[in-house]
Amino acid sequence: MSWSTVLGYGSGVWLLAPQLSEESLLPTVLLIHTLDAVLSRLFARNNGYRENLWTLIGFVGGLWVVLYLLAHTQRRQRGGVSRLSSTFGDDPGQGPGSGVG
Repeated sequence: MSWSTVLGYGSGVWLLAPQLSEESLLPTVLLIHTLDAVLSRLFARNNGYRENLWTLIGFVGGLWVVLYLLAHTQRRQRGGVSRLSSTFGDDPGQGPGSGVG
Protein backbone atom coordinates (compact mmCIF):
# COMPACT_ATOMS: atom_id res chain seq x y z
CA MET A 1 0.00 0.00 0.00
CA SER A 2 1.54 3.29 -1.09
CA TRP A 3 1.42 6.65 0.71
CA SER A 4 -0.89 8.04 -1.99
CA THR A 5 -3.42 5.25 -1.38
CA VAL A 6 -3.39 5.88 2.37
CA LEU A 7 -3.62 9.65 1.89
CA GLY A 8 -6.30 9.40 -0.79
CA TYR A 9 -8.65 7.13 1.10
CA GLY A 10 -7.74 8.33 4.60
CA SER A 11 -8.61 11.91 3.71
CA GLY A 12 -11.75 10.88 1.86
CA VAL A 13 -10.63 12.53 -1.38
CA TRP A 14 -10.54 9.31 -3.39
CA LEU A 15 -13.98 8.38 -2.06
CA LEU A 16 -15.35 11.54 -3.69
CA ALA A 17 -13.01 11.73 -6.70
CA PRO A 18 -11.43 8.33 -7.44
CA GLN A 19 -10.16 9.51 -10.85
CA LEU A 20 -7.88 12.15 -9.26
CA SER A 21 -4.24 11.67 -10.29
CA GLU A 22 -1.45 11.15 -7.79
CA GLU A 23 0.26 14.39 -8.91
CA SER A 24 -2.71 16.52 -7.91
CA LEU A 25 -3.58 14.51 -4.80
CA LEU A 26 -1.36 16.32 -2.28
CA PRO A 27 -2.34 19.91 -3.26
CA THR A 28 -6.00 18.88 -3.31
CA VAL A 29 -5.79 17.23 0.11
CA LEU A 30 -4.05 20.29 1.59
CA LEU A 31 -6.71 22.62 0.20
CA ILE A 32 -9.59 20.44 1.37
CA HIS A 33 -8.09 19.96 4.83
CA THR A 34 -7.57 23.71 5.17
CA LEU A 35 -11.23 24.26 4.34
CA ASP A 36 -12.20 21.47 6.76
CA ALA A 37 -10.18 23.21 9.48
CA VAL A 38 -12.10 26.45 8.85
CA LEU A 39 -15.44 24.60 8.99
CA SER A 40 -14.37 22.82 12.17
CA ARG A 41 -13.49 26.16 13.75
CA LEU A 42 -16.90 27.60 12.84
CA PHE A 43 -18.78 24.59 14.19
CA ALA A 44 -16.68 24.63 17.37
CA ARG A 45 -17.33 28.33 17.94
CA ASN A 46 -21.07 27.94 17.41
CA ASN A 47 -21.26 24.97 19.79
CA GLY A 48 -19.05 26.31 22.58
CA TYR A 49 -16.06 24.02 21.93
CA ARG A 50 -12.42 25.13 22.01
CA GLU A 51 -11.81 26.77 18.62
CA ASN A 52 -8.05 26.37 18.30
CA LEU A 53 -8.14 22.72 19.30
CA TRP A 54 -10.91 21.85 16.85
CA THR A 55 -9.19 23.83 14.08
CA LEU A 56 -6.12 21.64 14.48
CA ILE A 57 -8.19 18.46 14.77
CA GLY A 58 -10.15 19.52 11.67
CA PHE A 59 -6.97 20.07 9.67
CA VAL A 60 -5.59 16.65 10.61
CA GLY A 61 -8.86 14.71 10.45
CA GLY A 62 -10.44 16.48 7.51
CA LEU A 63 -13.83 15.36 6.29
CA TRP A 64 -14.30 12.87 9.13
CA VAL A 65 -14.01 15.59 11.80
CA VAL A 66 -16.46 17.86 9.99
CA LEU A 67 -18.96 14.99 9.79
CA TYR A 68 -18.46 14.32 13.51
CA LEU A 69 -19.09 17.96 14.39
CA LEU A 70 -22.17 18.07 12.17
CA ALA A 71 -23.56 15.03 13.95
CA HIS A 72 -22.91 16.61 17.36
CA THR A 73 -24.28 20.08 16.64
CA GLN A 74 -26.24 21.45 19.56
CA ARG A 75 -29.69 22.67 18.61
CA ARG A 76 -30.65 25.95 20.27
CA GLN A 77 -34.07 27.56 20.51
CA ARG A 78 -34.46 31.03 19.04
CA GLY A 79 -37.26 33.22 20.21
CA GLY A 80 -39.96 31.16 21.83
CA VAL A 81 -40.75 28.08 19.77
CA SER A 82 -38.23 25.61 18.51
CA ARG A 83 -38.52 24.57 14.89
CA LEU A 84 -38.20 20.98 16.06
CA SER A 85 -41.25 21.06 18.31
CA SER A 86 -44.91 21.50 17.55
CA THR A 87 -46.58 24.85 18.12
CA PHE A 88 -49.09 23.01 20.27
CA GLY A 89 -46.47 21.44 22.54
CA ASP A 90 -44.67 18.15 22.64
CA ASP A 91 -47.68 16.16 23.83
CA PRO A 92 -49.85 15.04 20.90
CA GLY A 93 -52.90 15.20 23.19
CA GLN A 94 -52.52 18.98 23.64
CA GLY A 95 -53.35 19.99 20.08
CA PRO A 96 -56.76 20.75 18.62
CA GLY A 97 -58.79 17.69 17.92
CA SER A 98 -57.29 15.72 20.77
CA GLY A 99 -59.46 12.88 21.82
CA VAL A 100 -60.58 12.24 18.25
CA GLY A 101 -59.62 8.88 17.14
